[in-house]
Amino acid sequence: MKAKNNSKNFSYGINGLRGIATIVIALFHFELYFPITKNGVFKTGYIAVEFFFILSGFLIAKSYFEKNRKDTLPILENKLKKLYPAYFIALISLIIVYSLKWYNLNIISWMNDSNHASNFIAELLMLQGSGISNFNYINGPAWYVSALLLNIPLIIYILRKSENKYYPAIFGILSVAIYSFFIVKDYNMSPNYFITGFLSSAFLRGLAGISLGIVSYYIYKSYNNKVKNMNNILFNIIELILFVIFIRLLIFREASRLNVLILPTTALLIIMMFSKEGIIDKLFSNKLSTYFGKISFEFYIMQSTCSNIIILWFDNIRQPYITIIYLIINLISGALIYYLVNFFQSKRSKHEI
Repeated sequence: MKAKNNSKNFSYGINGLRGIATIVIALFHFELYFPITKNGVFKTGYIAVEFFFILSGFLIAKSYFEKNRKDTLPILENKLKKLYPAYFIALISLIIVYSLKWYNLNIISWMNDSNHASNFIAELLMLQGSGISNFNYINGPAWYVSALLLNIPLIIYILRKSENKYYPAIFGILSVAIYSFFIVKDYNMSPNYFITGFLSSAFLRGLAGISLGIVSYYIYKSYNNKVKNMNNILFNIIELILFVIFIRLLIFREASRLNVLILPTTALLIIMMFSKEGIIDKLFSNKLSTYFGKISFEFYIMQSTCSNIIILWFDNIRQPYITIIYLIINLISGALIYYLVNFFQSKRSKHEI
């Protein structure tokens, strides 16, 4: 019998989408070196990052308003406590992999070569999303974490300084303006360049997604009761259609202006799944999906380490075996880091008590 989580802050469907988005992003990066098919399968998988930004914005707004926080510092503190330990381990593990391959595990020599030391400092301080190190990432996928945390102080400042009635307009305008720029300029929304000389595309992409998430929360609050009272059959049909669109946007496609559909699709799925339990919640309410959703961040942050292990030492293995091996290594490393971090955090909590 499956355990039921009655918390309004939890959704099996959201947990499942988190897992799917994580795997898709990992396979998108892996396919840059080892295409699964001749034309590639996950060539638009990078837009799954928008799911994480939108979800983060939704949860930030939910925490800010529902807990009525006058002191907004805990929002940033909680994000750092949740993300930084695994982020740090992944950064160090990549440096070990690189130094082992080319410097006989002499990390000092690796640091002294090229701009590795300055890149390491930027990444250690989670500043790579600002472009301060000219986008020379050690752990490439970690730009998302940096962009998220760089945006949180700005988001909190806007929330504290603006009146409640202006929030939807402010964040809506920010999101539409930034995403319109990306859509017109670049289908792939690369996080690796400066806009207007000093604002990084990574930072602005995060700001656009988080802003959309905050707008989504306002829609959720306004229409929550109507969604809850919606006919179950109609609700499930709409949710299933949105889910299929979400998946289709991430696989077997070339980048195009259709990428923009990930934004309303993701926002609507989040609103629906926090309002009412539907067919997608039931689909992902099994133990395996719940478990993977739980370790999805650790899986995400370790993808670069695991793919580099494959690239540097096992690149002669053929498809599909090389992808299967990669996913297994990534899953094991993600699980180990999840339990390691939780072990030390629980020990620390006991000492603080």
